[in-house]
Order: sequence, then structure tokens, then C-alpha cells
Amino acid sequence: MKIETTQSLTSAQKDSITRLWNAEYPKQLGFDGVSGFDEFLNGLSGHRHFLIFDENKNIRAWLVSFTRDDERWFSIIVDSTEQKKGYGTRILDEVKRNESEINGWIVEHDDYLNGKGEKYFSPIEFYRKNGFSVLPEIQLEKADFYAIKIKWKNKFATENFQSKYAAFLRGVNVGGKNMIKMEVLREMFSSLGFSDVKSYINSGNIIFETNEKDDLALSAKLEQAITETFSLNIKVMTRKISEIETLVKNNPFAGQFENDKDLHVFFLDEDLSETNRELLLSKNCENEMYAVQNREIFCLLRIGVLDSLMGKGFIDKKLKVSATARNWRTVNKILEL
Repeated sequence: MKIETTQSLTSAQKDSITRLWNAEYPKQLGFDGVSGFDEFLNGLSGHRHFLIFDENKNIRAWLVSFTRDDERWFSIIVDSTEQKKGYGTRILDEVKRNESEINGWIVEHDDYLNGKGEKYFSPIEFYRKNGFSVLPEIQLEKADFYAIKIKWKNKFATENFQSKYAAFLRGVNVGGKNMIKMEVLREMFSSLGFSDVKSYINSGNIIFETNEKDDLALSAKLEQAITETFSLNIKVMTRKISEIETLVKNNPFAGQFENDKDLHVFFLDEDLSETNRELLLSKNCENEMYAVQNREIFCLLRIGVLDSLMGKGFIDKKLKVSATARNWRTVNKILEL
């Protein structure tokens, strides 16, 4: 089973996760339908969903990571029919790749019943096996519910743990417009406190390190700095290098092209809606094929860019999303820097 990540859930996914939550978690934590689950999600910031599907596209495991009180937290559910198969560990390992630490709440006893009326067994040993520390002195207490805190911390991390990012600027140095010198752009990044700043070619590709964790907040910070420095309104798409590594590993068109300039990746500032995803994929043909993964669109062209939907601005104009594209050569070069 494959792990997929997204910043937003479809209506069907919300319904499926709500039913899974209400079935597997202690009944004291149950939601009053999808609206209750939606209210929970709307209260999260910096969140990202991790999903495991079976061959019929049914959700078998779900995890959401998010920021609360300047700490990274998570909630996770694994379908009871799929437990002890390694799915919980797999999905936690995927989250750990991009975090220096994560926190959660767990029940340390077997006294509660889940939404199915069955005994809810404490997952405390599962988390210990996965490298979490149990902190019984930090407690969550409600009238009819009690939990304790758990924490995982990267053993190589420090308080100033640095993550490596790539920032992709949209539409710079094209046709004499939005002209920005890469040397000055690198200096701007360094002035913001980012380290090991590098650039690749003249199209606005910057690699840097920072201990900041929210890529959307990073993009907003960079956009404001570019406006102040260059008097230009430029969209910026920011990704962790680990995300780009995963993107390259999961290339949906692997083996279907010889020239790296035939494959393009659009980096979006948000996930495509269900409607837009279906609209885009309906345009697939022999000469122009699309695939969507998370916040990226892959486009494999067997015709010239100017003759394609991509070259005619279909993604911006019809899907109405902010995006910037890089060819496969550039994407791979980013990982070498």
C-alpha cells in the first residue's frame, strides 16, 4: 500500500476518516459527523495529511501532522483490520523524515471502549517501539477522558535543527520582465537568516537551510521580502528537499521519455480540488499527459510547448491555481546542490 500526502481532504475522504475515527478511537473522542471532524481540521495550522489506501482506494490509515503552541503534533488512526501489519510504523516514518520532533496524546490503560463498543487497547508499547518517549507527568484531563503526552525527537536534532528547502520563484527573468539578479537574490535569502544559500540557473531556483518548518509561512515570508527588495510581486513555491526526493522517486512517467526537457513539474501553492483534478486529467492524450501527486502536477509533452495546453496557460487560466513549472533536468539538478 502506498502513502499519499495532501494538505486538504476530499469530501469522501473526510467522511471515510470520520467513520474510521468514530469506530476506532475511544467513544469519548467521537465526532458528531463530518461537520465535527471539519471543525477539528479547521482549528489546525501548518497541517498535512498522510493516507494509506488499499487496492480499492479505501483509507486504511490516516495521520495528520500540525502545529500547536509552537510544537509539532500528530493524530493517527489505523483500521483495526490492518493493525500489526506495519502500516502505523510506515506512516510515522514518513512524517519523521520531515520533522525534528513530533508530539501526541495517548491512553495508557485499557479501560475505555471504542465507538464499536469494543475494548480500546492502549498503544503505548507501539509508540515505545517506534522511538517515542512517554511523559506521564504531562497530562490531558477532561471530565470523562484522560491521556498522557508522548514525544519523538530526532536524536541528531538540536534546538536549531536545520531543514533543507528549495524555493521556486514564478516568472522571473522571462522576456525581459521581473528581472532579478541571482547574486542579489541569494544575498536577500542570507539577510533573512537562512544558511547555505545556493542558486541554480537564472529562473529563480534557490536552495537554503532553515530551522523554520512551515513551508507556506516560508513562501509568504519570501514573497514579502522580494516585494521589499525588488519592488516586484512574485509568487514563491517552497518545498523541503526531502519532498522533492520523494517526487523524483515516485515519477509517474518514469521510463516514458528520453529527453529530460519533455517532462515538466508544476509546483502549486495548494492541492488541486477534486473538480480541477478531474478536469485536468480529462485532457490527457497521446501528445500531452498529466498526473497529479500532492501539490505537484507532472506534464509529459511529445509536442512543442507552444502547441500544448500547458504552453497556452491552461493550468493558470482554467484551473485558477498559482503554479510555477520546472523541467525534469532542473528538478534533478536541485537535488545535486
